[in-house]
Amino acid sequence: MKFGRFLTGLGALIVVGAAGAFVYAWKREIAPIKPPERGSFDQALVELGRNSLRSAIAPLVTPTREGNPLRAG
Repeated sequence: MKFGRFLTGLGALIVVGAAGAFVYAWKREIAPIKPPERGSFDQALVELGRNSLRSAIAPLVTPTREGNPLRAG
């Protein structure tokens, strides 16, 4: 009987603790923002980003001498 009461109390404590942790960790959603206009970015910076992306992706998709379409490593 005492063991059953202990398990019931322990279970209640776990449920209340889990509910408390959930309430403590709950975050409201961030309010949506309007995205910036496409033309508002500095074109030189856009080109720099585009060229950096091309130079990062090019080695991954350039065919090798053996004709493999994708490189492995």
